[in-house]
Amino acid sequence: MAWQFPFNYGVWKFAKEKELAMQFLQYMMEPKRYEEIFHATLTFNSPPFKNGEQFDWNRDPKTAMLKDYAKNAHMIGWPAPPDRKAEQVRSEWIVPNMFTYYCTGRKSLDEAVSWGEADCGGSTRQGVSGSLVL
Repeated sequence: MAWQFPFNYGVWKFAKEKELAMQFLQYMMEPKRYEEIFHATLTFNSPPFKNGEQFDWNRDPKTAMLKDYAKNAHMIGWPAPPDRKAEQVRSEWIVPNMFTYYCTGRKSLDEAVSWGEADCGGSTRQGVSGSLVL
């Protein structure tokens, strides 16, 4: 399973050059140009639209294997609807850290799961950014 992250481009209401900003976004999102951005970032900027399937994914073997990821990708929290707690689990690296604790032998499986559950209990914390345990 892959996570699909929603991302949007927009122009702030208070922008001084709204029309110019909109023209820039339209320029950047032209399919051929966006394909070059996609390749330059090695799929970091994966196409958020169906036409992205037309990109030359085989141009780089690192991207070729990811072509159909969106067909099986789900929003964070799936199968439940995405919410604040699901986003916190992602942003604070709770699941990867559970795996790291267990796979490195720092915690047993039960201890890693208990740690993750306890860390999720603090899901009402604001402004806290987790870090990956290595």
